[in-house]
Amino acid sequence: MRIGAMVLAAGASRRFGQPKPLLMLDGENLAQRTCRVALEADGSPVVLMLGARAEEVLQAGTPSGVRVHVHSGWAEGMGGTIAAGMDGLTTDPLDAVMLLLADQPAIDASCLRRLVLAYERGASIVISDSGRSWGPPALFARRHFRALRALKGDQGAKAIVQENPTDRAVLAMPEAAWDVDEPDRWQAFLVSRGMGWGNRPCESMGVEP
Repeated sequence: MRIGAMVLAAGASRRFGQPKPLLMLDGENLAQRTCRVALEADGSPVVLMLGARAEEVLQAGTPSGVRVHVHSGWAEGMGGTIAAGMDGLTTDPLDAVMLLLADQPAIDASCLRRLVLAYERGASIVISDSGRSWGPPALFARRHFRALRALKGDQGAKAIVQENPTDRAVLAMPEAAWDVDEPDRWQAFLVSRGMGWGNRPCESMGVEP
């Protein structure tokens, strides 16, 4: 079984005011951290999708073994970025692909392994429930690759999930709630992490495949 991973870090970080992929945590930036987590979860290959501020992220360096794709159409939205990433990932024979956001710093390899476990149990789509909403990190089996390649504009993969209500698993993943779209969310994450929350392993909180 081979599962690829796509790390989405192409956005302009307008609400945050500075490039979120370059925020530092424990000696590495968030782009590096998310790629490392994907590698630790046995993602192969791992593709880092860049767009805005790509040169700065590249200058900071990426983990060994990570492929980098600079998507010129990043401003058109996440859907187009995912589609472009699929073109780069599926040059290899893959059984499934994980979609990760570079601005979810609480996600670790154990969270991603739970996605894979749900896939191994038969779900062709696995999504995370943060307690506020559902979304990435997510996993899509090969049967959905064509639909992922067809995404356009700011249309994310949520439509694909909605079209397959009986073929998906939803995992309770409170770590996914830490999406640092704005500076106050980043500061709140750092504070809660200092209290110990951010260091605990990803745990199930009720919803299982």
